[in-house]
Amino acid sequence: MKRLIVAGSAAALVVAAGVVGATAYADPADTGSKAVAGAESYVKSNGDKLFIGSDDKVTRTGSSETLGLTFSTFEREYKGLKVVGGDFVVATNKSGDVAYARSAQSKTIDLKTVKPKISETKAEAVAGKKASDAKLVVLAWDTPTLAYVSTKKTTDKHGDPVVRDYYVDAATGDKIATSDRVFAGTGNTYYNGKGGTVDFGTKEGGDGFVMEDPNRPGVSCAEEGGEPYTKAEDTWGNGEGTDLETACVDAMYSVGQEWDMLDKWLQRKGIDGEGNGFPIFVGLDDVNAYWDGSSTHFGHSQDGERQATPMDVVGHEFGHGIFQTTPGGSDGGNETGGLNEAAGDIFGTLTEFYANQGTGDEFDPPDYLIGEEVGLVEAGKPIRDMVNPDNVGDPACWSEEIPNTEVHAAAGPADHWFHLLAEGTAQESPTCDSSTLEGIGVEKAGQIWMGAMMGKTSNWTYTQARTAALEFAATSDLYETCAEYDAAKKAFDAVSVPAESDPECSKG
Repeated sequence: MKRLIVAGSAAALVVAAGVVGATAYADPADTGSKAVAGAESYVKSNGDKLFIGSDDKVTRTGSSETLGLTFSTFEREYKGLKVVGGDFVVATNKSGDVAYARSAQSKTIDLKTVKPKISETKAEAVAGKKASDAKLVVLAWDTPTLAYVSTKKTTDKHGDPVVRDYYVDAATGDKIATSDRVFAGTGNTYYNGKGGTVDFGTKEGGDGFVMEDPNRPGVSCAEEGGEPYTKAEDTWGNGEGTDLETACVDAMYSVGQEWDMLDKWLQRKGIDGEGNGFPIFVGLDDVNAYWDGSSTHFGHSQDGERQATPMDVVGHEFGHGIFQTTPGGSDGGNETGGLNEAAGDIFGTLTEFYANQGTGDEFDPPDYLIGEEVGLVEAGKPIRDMVNPDNVGDPACWSEEIPNTEVHAAAGPADHWFHLLAEGTAQESPTCDSSTLEGIGVEKAGQIWMGAMMGKTSNWTYTQARTAALEFAATSDLYETCAEYDAAKKAFDAVSVPAESDPECSKG
């Protein structure tokens, strides 16, 4: 399960920022809601807080109402160049009052020149063989820098795709950053009640049925490199662990459960927030599963006896799709990648708890283990443990080493935080500050995580995730008191995530 890519969306509002009198806004009546108009007005009046300079052009890329708030996302250009890390989010209530705003950029851009000293060809050469399509941008993750970004597409030792963006200083030719784009009917089921059947969406096509869900646009299942399965009868799979059609049954059923969980628990429409999903491919010749930016791919167990399609693994890979299609996308360094991996684990876990299957050996019951049913490392062993990440060798507490930690291991503190928020310390989940916590339940914990992701910006860090989660809990009308805010804050403290400046909660 690897990490992934950045998303784009259609622009709805363009503003030439800086001097208020020069700012061009769409008529708020065209935005469709007071909440969006409030966000636009805030941007117009608070350019200094969002580090908007006189040479910036700001574009509203979308607005999404969920969990009691509307989140409006914005990107910017500087002197006609895309600003990578220039995105920001404004959260407003139904009346248009601003709850909070988050900016990925922390300094106003003021470059001496936007003319590069090296060529596109040189930048591609610095990135390495097979790098191509170098484009000039401003990279604003730290000190704003004129840079080339080029994309390199290769494969790893298993033949799985590796897609990586390389940022090269346009003045010195030094490589300054990288960002990965790839992360790791009725049917007879293997994982969701062995020997039994489950129902999932298919549609009629041609002389029979097609494994495409008519109620979840974009969701389909096929063998690697092929088209969605078709069949004369609307009954699929044989219930065997090695059967690819059965793997599709499990995957289609699982993403259907995730889709319904997002709707009923988190007020999100589909995987992408706009009522759409993504294709599934099974039969990957590897002990792995991954998301490639537009589809999910599933391999097999270490011993080759099972396909890698239990509910938590399927939920994890589609969780990368959710991370990609929330504000800020997936662009960033290892710490962002760790939070992306944690998002996959959290959404996989939420899906298990929503489905709430039986506890027998034939089911994948709800728990805080990831991948224990398939055996990607060893039969019966999870790849991650959210109760105590240290059980599988991952850090349970945040430290200054996390930004340099491999992304799957870097998920540990966020996984641990989520478990502590949901369940407290009752399940022998040790805390980093020796505190004892009471949980608020998995559904509320999921809401706070989803709310945090709606305030996400590019190059997201643990500290920024803490702030986003607490801002959401403090301002969303889902919660009448500060109990959920207090629980989330204590859970972050319990896994040693540092605060930049915690927002206050003033509810009753």
